[in-house]
Amino acid sequence: MDLDEAERRTLMAAGGAALTHNAPLSAERAIAAQAFLADMAPRSVVDLGCGRGAFAHALAQHLPATHVLGVDSAADLIEIARDREPVLPSEQLDFQVADAANVSGPFGAAVCIGASHAFGDPSRMFERLLAIAPGGYAVVGDGIWEETPNDWCLETFGEQPAGLQGLATLAQEAGWTVEHADLSTREEWDDFEHGWCDGVRNVGSPAATTFADERSAEYQNYRGVLGFGWLHLVDRSVSRP
Repeated sequence: MDLDEAERRTLMAAGGAALTHNAPLSAERAIAAQAFLADMAPRSVVDLGCGRGAFAHALAQHLPATHVLGVDSAADLIEIARDREPVLPSEQLDFQVADAANVSGPFGAAVCIGASHAFGDPSRMFERLLAIAPGGYAVVGDGIWEETPNDWCLETFGEQPAGLQGLATLAQEAGWTVEHADLSTREEWDDFEHGWCDGVRNVGSPAATTFADERSAEYQNYRGVLGFGWLHLVDRSVSRP
């Protein structure tokens, strides 16, 4: 449907606001990622492209001795992140408006979920993460092709690594050791897409309903084709404690 930019932004924001995480990420998977970082016990963590700050906020509560910094280029999302309850002291959790690609370290660990586009592509993301968290750790979630994409998928989503192994190989080539690799399940994807569309529909306008219906129909084109890979990474130059 034809929407002006302001209308599209409003509906996209409504979809995102209905989700805890703007990615196919279950509560159980988020807890597992936080537990990995807790085992590593970094003194500082940066969440690149943190959005509304749900993951950064939970991580700060899970690692009370670690300073967590959430970074996003969208000032309105950072404002939401800062207002999340409970508000934590700045020495434990902070948020900044910044381009993820311009963040410099060193940090003990980095998180990058669905934000490789900020660096240009996944290869550059993995290289930059190693510079941001040298001798440290990373949690990455990013798009991959689970199945061979058709022309519509390629035109819509662009190039993606071939499978989970393709994403892991890019991380290894950049200097990371892959401690854990997994894919979002169909249930995580369905919860993500349905939750997003419900958030748009709740706007209550005919335009919102049409926009959500179109997204729901599009999802059937990439369900099971576009995947989301998860990696827990350790700088190859260090050993896991």
